[in-house]
Amino acid sequence: MLPVADISVGIAGAAGLARFDLEGFEYFDNSIHGFWQSFYAAVVIAPLFLILILIQYLTTEGGGPFLHYLIIEGLAYVIAWTAFPVIMLSFSYHLGREMNYIRYFVAYNWIAVIQSIVYMPIAVFGITGAFPPDVANLLAVMALLWILALTFFVTRHALEIPPGTAVAVVAMDFLLGLLIETISSRFA
Repeated sequence: MLPVADISVGIAGAAGLARFDLEGFEYFDNSIHGFWQSFYAAVVIAPLFLILILIQYLTTEGGGPFLHYLIIEGLAYVIAWTAFPVIMLSFSYHLGREMNYIRYFVAYNWIAVIQSIVYMPIAVFGITGAFPPDVANLLAVMALLWILALTFFVTRHALEIPPGTAVAVVAMDFLLGLLIETISSRFA
């Protein structure tokens, strides 16, 4: 059973951070327990993700069996949620910020819920043609820029690192996401 109270608090903190308010950090449990609880964000987002991949599958011509597509996309989803935290565990030691690792990932995971709530409808409306392509692309770029800015804000303040280092961490995260998406699309 999902801990609804913990999820509500995590989303409330993420909503504060989405307004670039540092007080959003105060909502989070920065313990080991809070770290693992923050991965419930993946469960919260999963229905939106499933809707998106179903629509992508239905609007793609010449696709293979849906079960194959679902398995590949599901594996990519799990890898996307686990690869970056594993990489950052080592990188946070390299930066001398290992004491901020948990704080960072608790916030990072919960802001993914808000980011998905903003981005997923834009993606769905773009894929289905509900928005003209130019409008869908503009909205997608605007959402991506906001997501990158929010991720930078959380990275910089949670890890307490200089802006240039925060840009490098966000770029590494972004590029890892692109790599996972590129590889999964070749197998889907």
